[in-house]
Amino acid sequence: MHLIDSYLPTYQFSELHTVDIPVDPSHAMAAILAHRPEDDRFFRYAIKLRELPMRLLGRSPHPGTDQRASFGMDNFTLLQRNGDVEVAYGLAGKLWKADYGQVVVADDEAFELFNEPGNVKLVISFSCQLLRPGLTRVTTQTRVHCLDADALRSFTSYWYLIRPVSGLIRRRMLRAIARRCAAGKNLHVDLLVKHIDNSGRLYKAGVDKIDYHIPEKHTRHELMAMLGINDGATPCLP
Repeated sequence: MHLIDSYLPTYQFSELHTVDIPVDPSHAMAAILAHRPEDDRFFRYAIKLRELPMRLLGRSPHPGTDQRASFGMDNFTLLQRNGDVEVAYGLAGKLWKADYGQVVVADDEAFELFNEPGNVKLVISFSCQLLRPGLTRVTTQTRVHCLDADALRSFTSYWYLIRPVSGLIRRRMLRAIARRCAAGKNLHVDLLVKHIDNSGRLYKAGVDKIDYHIPEKHTRHELMAMLGINDGATPCLP
């Protein structure tokens, strides 16, 4: 069962987009997690337009924070990641409102338990399917479940208003992920090690050879935690 089926098996609205990328799933997932839609100029313009009424009223998409902050990945809750196969994010609230009407969801359990009338629950997922060695199909799927008839009436018109832009953002996102993967295939690492006596040694395209000198090893997630970097893919316009 896919993660999105687990977290949102019932839904009234959905969209799905795919792209085939000549890399293995681990590289595709790394590109997904590293991507930020805020880097896309079109995404920034779309969000600014979406938030214009709210900003004219002096309100913020992040209650209690700087009102200049725009909607982005921080609005979503990481629900679950399944290795290099899938990752899913959730969002809940009255998303058609000028300020998104977002409900704070702490974790995957809180998302599953949330059932407040008048709201919707949204899940966006990314999956990496190995088609053959060196070729991966990346799929992004979005589902929205309205928790009652009032929410369905309110969200329906909003969905059809944003649907063309939302779909375009997702397609642009997949193209950006594909470009990141292509750039990564041509990447090699040169590492300059600085010793405590201020002498240096350059390991050119041979990082694996420094293990003798630097025995400590960390996973990608450990390093991101040390650096305070949020480990997650970047969902899109709700």
